[in-house]
Amino acid sequence: MTNQTVWLSTSPDTRAEAFYRKCGWKETGLFGKGEIKFEMTAEKWKKSKEEPFSSKLIRYLVDIFLNSR
Repeated sequence: MTNQTVWLSTSPDTRAEAFYRKCGWKETGLFGKGEIKFEMTAEKWKKSKEEPFSSKLIRYLVDIFLNSR
């Protein structure tokens, strides 16, 4: 485990982008060739571990279902 802020990137307008947002990652700018850069602090990560990953995944899938109608 780290105490530093971690980051990742993904293409815009993808399911991955929506999933990262739903999981609490914060957009911090652009990276590479137009990808969205997200960051999460160690503190935020530790707090996010209090809610089971499965709950986040279920909320995400329900959102996709409801928005596809």
